[in-house]
Amino acid sequence: TSGTLTEQAYTDALKQNDEMARRQGLDYALETYGLDALLFLGNEGGADLAARAGYPSITVPGGFALTGVVAPGGYTTDGPQGITFVGAAYGEPTLIKLAYGYEQATKHRRTPPPLVDV
Repeated sequence: TSGTLTEQAYTDALKQNDEMARRQGLDYALETYGLDALLFLGNEGGADLAARAGYPSITVPGGFALTGVVAPGGYTTDGPQGITFVGAAYGEPTLIKLAYGYEQATKHRRTPPPLVDV
């Protein structure tokens, strides 16, 4: 592509993201259920969905898995696990309050184990 941000494929993708990620996605869920934010576990697409909508997201420690499974794509699910809060447009203050409150209540943040030389 030319990178001019005026190509039809790019403008079509923007329109689709506006409709699917915003109107039929995040806006619908937040408004229909009267929510301040949505919570996504791990790397389950919350940050991607927020980015497509142009909405804020914040990820904080959600725990630590000592053992895990090999997930699709070949990565393992052991180690630090995050949760992602996604909010409405201009909802950063609310997300920061929610994330801070969650961190203070759970105390999941911890120092990672030392690296092992191989």
